[in-house]
This record gives sequence, structure tokens and C-alpha cells, in this order.
Amino acid sequence: MCVEQVGQVVAVADADNGVVIVAAGDSYRRISIALLLFEGVEVAPGDWLLTHTGLAVRVLPEDEAAELVKVHEEMRSAATRGC
Repeated sequence: MCVEQVGQVVAVADADNGVVIVAAGDSYRRISIALLLFEGVEVAPGDWLLTHTGLAVRVLPEDEAAELVKVHEEMRSAATRGC
């Protein structure tokens, strides 16, 4: 099952190809921001992104990102308890 992830941009990895490094939980991932750039959306370190299968699909306001991070943590916790 594929579920979106929320992460914070920590660095630009490849500006020419629209790739950033995103911190999501305890891991770091290379994420393409090509779709956002195509739509004219600028992305910078510190921004929160909603990602799916390695692609950024939306820049999130900080409060919405915090809420989604909390929901994802609750889902992971429930999964490890066997619920």
C-alpha cells in the first residue's frame, strides 16, 4: 500500500533537475519537485511537502504538516500494535 508522506526540505540536492532532500521521520529521501516547479511553485529549505512515490505533490502550511505527521505517527503505532 502506498501512503503519502510528509517531510521537511533540508537541502536542494540538484537544482537543475528539481531534486531536494526531505527529512521524514528518521530518514532522508531524495524527492522530485518537478511537478511543483511545472506549476510555478517555489520550494526552499524549511518548506513542508506532501510526497507520494518520490514526488512532491503539494507544499503544506506548517500547521497542516504537523497535524499530518501526528496522524501518520498514530497510524504507525496502531500498525505495530496489530490493530
